[in-house]
Amino acid sequence: MDTKNNNKDIQILKEDLWMRRTTAEVIMLKRDKTTNNNEIVEEIQENNTKEQKVQQLLKKEDGST
Repeated sequence: MDTKNNNKDIQILKEDLWMRRTTAEVIMLKRDKTTNNNEIVEEIQENNTKEQKVQQLLKKEDGST
């Protein structure tokens, strides 16, 4: 069986294009799940709180407090 031309019509995405496409798909899926604006606001607030905690911990490790 000659398999030399099996993938002749296949084109592979370059890694940076693959990453952009994958990121866009994740964002779209997440938007589909989040139908309520209040949920979006809550998520932003949670992320801000987490970011503040991480920054405080980093400052403690650096001795900057």
